[in-house]
Formats: sequence, structure tokens, C-alpha cells
Amino acid sequence: MFVAGGGMRNRAMVAWLERDLRVPVRSFDELGIPSEAREAAYFAVLANEFIHGNYSNLPSATGARERVILGSLCYAGK
Repeated sequence: MFVAGGGMRNRAMVAWLERDLRVPVRSFDELGIPSEAREAAYFAVLANEFIHGNYSNLPSATGARERVILGSLCYAGK
């Protein structure tokens, strides 16, 4: 499990996650992406999925009726 931001600095939370989920907890920074840039990275992944026509929602988690391609392409005005 990768944790970013203040959560990674919360030693009690990290210990709880490791103990109860039985997985190692590592810093998001270990992926080569600074924690401060994680939201930008998420949006880049979503944009990539949109451009390639891949579904990027999870109906079982969101309650959506079906899988869909998220996002839209907007061109700058004149």
C-alpha cells in the first residue's frame, strides 16, 4: 500500500494499516512521484484513459449502472 502526504507522517496510522491489513506501507514518493504531485498524476492517468477510449469508472464501487469513459475533450475558444 502506498500512502502520501500527512498520512505517511502519522506513525500510528501507518502501524495500524500494516498490522490490520497485513501489507507493507510505503511512501508514495518511492514511486518516483512527489507526494505533492499525486493529484496531478491521477488526472494524467485519467486523461490517458480517456484519450485511449478506456473505461475508468468502477460501478461496483460507485453504484453506477454501467462502465463508462470518463472525461471530455474541450477545445479552447477563439
